[in-house]
Amino acid sequence: MQISPGFKQNSQIKEDKREQVIAMLNHLDHVLPGQGPIADFVHHNTLHGYQHLPFEEALVASETLTGISGYISESQNRKFYQQGRINDQDLLAALAHDPKLQAEKIIHTSDDLTITRRDIYRIAMLFDLQTLNSSQLNWQIEEMDALGTVQNDVPESIRNRLLAASTDQGNVIRELWKSISNKLGLEQATLHPENMLDLSDEQAQDWLTRINPSHSESRSAPMIHERMQQLSGADLNELLDQLGEGITLRGFILALSGIDILDSVR
Repeated sequence: MQISPGFKQNSQIKEDKREQVIAMLNHLDHVLPGQGPIADFVHHNTLHGYQHLPFEEALVASETLTGISGYISESQNRKFYQQGRINDQDLLAALAHDPKLQAEKIIHTSDDLTITRRDIYRIAMLFDLQTLNSSQLNWQIEEMDALGTVQNDVPESIRNRLLAASTDQGNVIRELWKSISNKLGLEQATLHPENMLDLSDEQAQDWLTRINPSHSESRSAPMIHERMQQLSGADLNELLDQLGEGITLRGFILALSGIDILDSVR
């Protein structure tokens, strides 16, 4: 019995794909740990595939490939600091360990104050400084009274310094925010999130221009809203096209919601 050329060709394609899969698995065997996360110490080195790299670089390379961090979460480290298991000397030693951080570099001086990079790094490590978009910022200001009081996690010494000249917390924080905004040239978006459900022609034009300055010319209201929907749809389609190629499902949800689901899934 003679085997048809088409059958031979299909068999060859399957064999080629099989070889590709085997080659990929053999490669992954060098960089992925041989077992899953463990609760107790054992001899197994989960970074055995990165032993040619310095420790910090090995952790970065492993996290880039697997999404698994080799460090305890920042929130847990902050709890350790509050418990005294980590102190300021530990933080300063860690900052001094990396010369590229230039921790001792002075970035501001005044009559009674000198601020170094180390001071900024310390604040960033001790406090959960999350980025906010304009809608989230407006919500915090208008609904959560973010500028009406000193936050609970502000150290007592700083709180006393802020309130030394006035007992009106709201006025102190608002004046501080106004001063910072003016210094940095920031303009606060005053549009309430609820009002964004039904934008006027002028509001839609303004927001569309901020997104894409090339569309600053006058347009009718339906065209403006239609264009905003098109831009939003294009951004969503771009993310969907990357799904499974450039980003994972985790990355997709993170881009849409700002929520990292990895810890919840694990």
